[in-house]
Amino acid sequence: MRYNITREANRLDRKRLRNMDTPHNEKRGGERMSRAGATLALVGLSVYAMAAPHSIAGSWMGLSLAVLGWLTRTLATRRTGIRRSPLDAPLWLLFAWTALSCALSYEPEESLPKLVNVATFLVFYVAQTLLTRRTAVALACVLLASGVAGVLWSVGEIAVGRGVVLTEVRDGSIFRATLLQPGDAIWRVNGRRVSSIAEIDEAMRGAPPGEPLRVSVISRGEHVEWQAPAPGEELKRESSPSGLAGGGRTRNFRASGWTRHYETHAEMLQMIAQLALGFALACWLRRRPRRYVLLAAA
Repeated sequence: MRYNITREANRLDRKRLRNMDTPHNEKRGGERMSRAGATLALVGLSVYAMAAPHSIAGSWMGLSLAVLGWLTRTLATRRTGIRRSPLDAPLWLLFAWTALSCALSYEPEESLPKLVNVATFLVFYVAQTLLTRRTAVALACVLLASGVAGVLWSVGEIAVGRGVVLTEVRDGSIFRATLLQPGDAIWRVNGRRVSSIAEIDEAMRGAPPGEPLRVSVISRGEHVEWQAPAPGEELKRESSPSGLAGGGRTRNFRASGWTRHYETHAEMLQMIAQLALGFALACWLRRRPRRYVLLAAA
C-alpha cells in the first residue's frame, strides 16, 4: 500500500514538473522560430536587393522569402510588428488610384491582374517590421551597387563591341533565307558567341544534324533572334559554309545590362537616380557634412 502511494506521488511530481517546464520550453521554441523567420526574411530582402535591378524572377523569389520569413516570425511572436507611418496615406492613395485606373481602363481584364505588381509597395511594411535603420541603409547600398554594376557592364560591352559586322551575304548562303543584310552583325550562333566569320563557320560545323540554326543578330541597333535553315553535311565540309564576308565588332546597339532588356536597363537607371537622390536628401536633412551630400549625389 505504502509502495503504491509513493509511486503515485512520484508520478504526480513528474507531471507537475513537466507542466512547469512547458511554458519555458514553448517560449524558447518561439524565440528560435522568431529568429529563424527574421533571418529568412533578411536573406530574402538581400536577394531582392541584389536581383531587383536585373531580374524580375529573382526579385519575386527574394520577396517571397522575405514574406515567408515575416509570416514565420509573426506566428512565433503573435505580433505583426507593423507600425503607422507618415507614408501610409500616399502609398495607399497611390494604390487606390492605380486600382481605379485599371478598373476604368479600356481593357480592365488586362489591367486588373497586373495590380499584383503595384502591390509590391507592401514590401515597405515587411521591411519596416524587420529592419533597423543600419540594415535598411546597408540593403539600399547593396541595391545601388548592384544597379551600378549592371550599368558598368553595359558600358564595358559597348566599349568592347559584339559579334562580327557583315559586309556581304553571298549567293547560295543559307543566311539568304533570313533577313540578314550588309551592316547587320551576328554575335551568337546556337547560343555560342562569335566574333569572326571563322567562328561562325565553326559553329555551323558543330551544329546538330537537321536542326535549324539559332542566330542572334544586331540589326539597326536592335537585338533580334532569327532561324537559318539546317546546314547539310556537304555544306559543312566547305571552306566557308556560312557564305558570309565581314569583320570587326559592332558598337551600334542599345545598352541593356546583363539581361539584354532595354526596359529593365532604363528602370535600373531610374532606380539608381532615385536612391542617390534619397541618400542626398537624407544626408541634407540630417545636416551631415557637405562631402557626404556630394558623395550621395554622385
